Parts: sequence; structure tokens; C-alpha cells
Amino acid sequence: MNLRRAVPVFLLATLLLSSGCRKAGESTRLTAETYAKIQPGMTLAQVEELLGPGSKLAEPGPGRKFPVGAVLDGRPQESRYWWQGTKTVTVYFHTDDGKVVGKNANGLD
Repeated sequence: MNLRRAVPVFLLATLLLSSGCRKAGESTRLTAETYAKIQPGMTLAQVEELLGPGSKLAEPGPGRKFPVGAVLDGRPQESRYWWQGTKTVTVYFHTDDGKVVGKNANGLD
């Protein structure tokens, strides 16, 4: 294969491979507009349509309101989060019905 053909093939292969290397929680869709679309009562699937796959919080971190397994309004809940660089979004779901009960964002424009 000559060099003129090899370079575009290499670049295309690199692009395809790197696009599939994102971890759960990493998102390129973190904007103030997508964050505003997250509403109480939405399911995890609906939120992931907006932001991509979320990641479970193992324990509360700096600035996080609730640990996983916390109780809110007498109902157990869990958190999922998304990030892109310094942008973070945390969404809280009741575990019994899987619906959004709250959200928090940092670093969105």
C-alpha cells in the first residue's frame, strides 16, 4: 500500500477506534440547554437520550448532595453523573420508580 493511501486509512481507523473509547459518564452533550431539558419524573433512559450513558456514584464527592442509597422524601434514591472536563451533571432518581427527583450541575455555561 502506498503512503498516499495509508495515511487516510490510518486516520479513519484512529477516529473510529477513539470514538468508541468513552467511559460511561463521559459526555460531549453537557450544555445548559440539555441540562434544562432534564425534568422531574423522567426515566434514566430519557435522561440518557439527552446526555448519553451515565455513571453510578459510589459515594458522595465534593459538592454532591446525596450519597448512593440515600433517602429523599422517605424514598430510597440513587445518583448518576456525567462529566466533560470540568463540567459535571448529577441526576437523582428514586430507586422504587426510577424517576428523576433532582439534579445538580457545575461548570455549565
